Amino acid sequence: MTKWGQVYKPLKAAILGKKLKAGESFYTLDTLCEKYNVSKITARRVLRELKLEGLLSSAGRRGTVVTDPGKNKGKNILVCLPSSSDVDNSVYKYFQGFYHIEKNCPFKIFPVQLKYLQEKYKRINDEVVLSAGLWVGEDKDGNAIEDITKFNFLTSKFNPVLIGSYKNFNGIPSVGSDYYKGFYDMTAFVVGKGHKDVAFVSPGHIQLRHAPRFKGFFDALTEGGAPFRPELLKSNPKRDAEGIKQIMNELLSLPRPPSAVICSSDNFALMILDYCEEKGIKVPDDLAVTGYDNIGISSISAPPLTTIDGRVELQSRMVVHLLEKRMGGIDISDEYVKIDPVLVIRNTV
Repeated sequence: MTKWGQVYKPLKAAILGKKLKAGESFYTLDTLCEKYNVSKITARRVLRELKLEGLLSSAGRRGTVVTDPGKNKGKNILVCLPSSSDVDNSVYKYFQGFYHIEKNCPFKIFPVQLKYLQEKYKRINDEVVLSAGLWVGEDKDGNAIEDITKFNFLTSKFNPVLIGSYKNFNGIPSVGSDYYKGFYDMTAFVVGKGHKDVAFVSPGHIQLRHAPRFKGFFDALTEGGAPFRPELLKSNPKRDAEGIKQIMNELLSLPRPPSAVICSSDNFALMILDYCEEKGIKVPDDLAVTGYDNIGISSISAPPLTTIDGRVELQSRMVVHLLEKRMGGIDISDEYVKIDPVLVIRNTV
């Protein structure tokens, strides 16, 4: 048996057997290390696994407390995420995170459609997780807008936790990637490689979810000494290959074309790689290209794409952790968790 398992199993048995009673303070990290003669890495693993099983919860200044093992039994978590092809890869990663947790939890996790929530809301007593993009639509010009009516309905009926959050929704617990940091780090990396004329391509660089991405790009660009050129900002609200082709034709016909293109998603970046292959443009020698999301195909594209991993599986785990805290009687209404993304360097810069 592993070292952490030798500590974890008797502690789990003590909680289930009520030798350690619900509401009691649990061992601190240092106490756990001393009592069982284990390292802090092992002790943290034990604490994490017990929390994932709903046997422990965080209680603010009280530290970690024992949770009633029967309290959350049979509790379901309904997860409602977008289903469009643009986000299928991210949705898959979200559910990978949820299903990994489900194996060690006393509750079940079910994917549901938005229509189901809208029709059955009076009969739903389970915990609900919503994508923060469910109420974002487009106006007649393709600009992103928030559907306030839909937002108010969903957040008032279900007391949800939000995932994929692009901002702090005051009073609603949420988890999301730090888009600003992701694009700041990527742009700083590109500028550090000597690129001064850098383009930015997104569905809409100043719209809602894309605003922090653009700000991260802008700040890193200017702080790195590269010029900000408005003509290098391009948007493709339809998110289609034809739109990308038109954008690339416009960029490369400029008197001083960009030497690098930073995209708000891997899908856009992969379309640009296809365009470059068709036009005989060598990546990264003639043009550097980057994406965001680290979807599966980005690692096997030609060439493999430099991108940002938003760590959506970790977002799923943090959402469940927040729900466990709430099930344990802790107020999480002001919780806003931003996950640090990771720069994934491959062969396109």
